[in-house]
Amino acid sequence: MDTPESLHPPLDQRWQLVLPHREHLLVVARRRCASSGDAEDCVHDALLRAVCYAALEPSRVAALLTALVLRAAADQARRRHVEHRGRLRLVLLPVQVGTAPEEAALDGAEARWLAGEVRRLPHRERDVLACRASGLDPGQTARSLRLSGKAVESAFTRARQRLRDRAAR
Repeated sequence: MDTPESLHPPLDQRWQLVLPHREHLLVVARRRCASSGDAEDCVHDALLRAVCYAALEPSRVAALLTALVLRAAADQARRRHVEHRGRLRLVLLPVQVGTAPEEAALDGAEARWLAGEVRRLPHRERDVLACRASGLDPGQTARSLRLSGKAVESAFTRARQRLRDRAAR
């Protein structure tokens, strides 16, 4: 009788199944990634994920690997976009005319510190702050996060208080 372990190919056979697809996956990833290094990362991640999957079916390897690469590339693009938006908000803060360079540098440093503190907030408070910072009113924030208006107000108040407390230290 076959045991569940005997139904799954061993690790070295799984590597033999996935490695022939590497070049094709690189072509797919290079079309979707910003750099060849990012494409390599996506492909390596997909290969590792596939090899770690003990129930890897030889007939479905190509489709699985392609889906994994596409998802990794999309995740990478999403992360890059979020980081870019954050950098624009922190680094390219408008400098008022007549502001001394020292003041502008301090404002930038304060913005970076504040961004670090916001990252330490609980998930819901961060989400509420992000929505409010993007210009949504409390009602729109509640609808977009699928929360009650009271929950949005409470999260916003708690987040502001936490940031005030941390700034006072």
